[in-house]
Amino acid sequence: MSARKPNQRGMTLVELLIAITILVVVATTAMALMTAVSTSYRVSMDRLEAERSTRSALLHITKALHQFNPATDGQISISANATSSILTLGTKHTYTLSEGTLTDTMAGVTSTLATKVTVFDCVLTDSNRRIQLTIDTDHSSEITTVIRLVNGSV
Repeated sequence: MSARKPNQRGMTLVELLIAITILVVVATTAMALMTAVSTSYRVSMDRLEAERSTRSALLHITKALHQFNPATDGQISISANATSSILTLGTKHTYTLSEGTLTDTMAGVTSTLATKVTVFDCVLTDSNRRIQLTIDTDHSSEITTVIRLVNGSV
């Protein structure tokens, strides 16, 4: 290979290969960074949606408990087995967690309150004077509330 003369313009093949290699490394790094940012954003949005739906479901159940009157609506019952958890508020509402979906059945109509739910736990405490509700969607957005029951009603 001969040295370049001062009046010749352009790049040698070696210079071109080095430039292409640098460009490929920079482009690959940029793509990896964009993929990581996109994945992180998607995970954050999924967690935010899970927390929002969990809070909404808990608010819905709390409101139903505030409106519940055992004298006219019946009794509160809680049951669970290996595949589902059920909270029944007399004849008004039946909240069921089955296969990751928390639903409310009222007057034969079922509506979905939250999806991807991993925990729906209801505990009557203090001689059935309080009910503790826990809902969790991804083991990082667990929400628990304790509602005081007065004479069997909220």
